[in-house]
Amino acid sequence: MRQAQIALASYEAGLTVAADLTLWGFDTHADHDAQHTTALQMLERGIDYLWEEAERRGIDDKLVVLVSSDFGRTPLYNDGDGKDHWPITSSIIMSKNKSWTNRVVGVTTDDHEAQPINISTLALDSDGIILEPKHIQQAMRELAGIEGHEFSQRFNLDAESVNLFG
Repeated sequence: MRQAQIALASYEAGLTVAADLTLWGFDTHADHDAQHTTALQMLERGIDYLWEEAERRGIDDKLVVLVSSDFGRTPLYNDGDGKDHWPITSSIIMSKNKSWTNRVVGVTTDDHEAQPINISTLALDSDGIILEPKHIQQAMRELAGIEGHEFSQRFNLDAESVNLFG
């Protein structure tokens, strides 16, 4: 919660327009259920606090919050009741009163294998792409209007533009 306070105060002071808040506890190679339950509860409290504090400060309408991980967890448990790294992950993008919120993009099979989507319509499409973290990051750059900035060019994501916010 202190990270949220610092990020919001920095924004109000004109020092930043973006922040990276970090929560650990999701690398659960053993005892997955107990560890993830605790980590998810902490994450939920932190997100609630961020939005409540932003609203209290009157800047909640300026927030775009991305909750994500660079990888997911395997669909099945390992020998230690844990879950190992899995290339399929998820992201949550939140903002207040935007037309692109309150929807799900992408789907997996019952075996947790990602299915390709059309980059324009976001519908399932066997000729489409598998949505990856790089596509989310590219879409966030486009939303912020920095995809052509020199720093963005230095760190090319090599990602197709996906119409997440259109």
